[in-house]
Amino acid sequence: RITLLASDWNFDGQTNLFLIPNLVSRDDIKPEKAFAGHDVAEFRFDFTGSFLPIGVFERLVCMCVTYSGRTKAREPEVAKSAYKIWFEEDMVFQIQRDSSTIGITVTPAHKASNCSIILRSMIQKLWVDINGENVKWVQMLKCDNHFLSYEKAKSKQVHPWFHAKQLDDDEEKRKKLSVKFDIDNLRL
Repeated sequence: RITLLASDWNFDGQTNLFLIPNLVSRDDIKPEKAFAGHDVAEFRFDFTGSFLPIGVFERLVCMCVTYSGRTKAREPEVAKSAYKIWFEEDMVFQIQRDSSTIGITVTPAHKASNCSIILRSMIQKLWVDINGENVKWVQMLKCDNHFLSYEKAKSKQVHPWFHAKQLDDDEEKRKKLSVKFDIDNLRL
């Protein structure tokens, strides 16, 4: 499945179904309209300092769909350039790419930190798996209508991404998330 960039489609009791992102032809999920009127937070993985390797977006989507299926969340909505994925019944995000970024919009905004931690862990796992040490990326978090690096947002304790209690609880949150889903044992 890694070679095919595919993942199991384990939703609503369905078995023996797979998602192959490169074969999706539907293109009717529009990023700007996906969460109109909802309380959202945005972040992105920015590869402008280097390049976004072919297949990384598709692998990340496969990891997200696998995770979603294991949490028994709602079935994702898939389209060629954007995917709407649930990690919990009340946490949904849209993921899309352009030439040098992978953008994520999360609702509700107070769940953005959890989503960010999970996707950041997945990107880090991808980098280990593909030996991507020569490809540089930066996680950017949207704060007050502009993007800050993850490190800068953390140092400023920017809401909804960080706050004083959360900084103390970050390690505990990572442990709980890794118990719920062992990222190192994720198999596509």
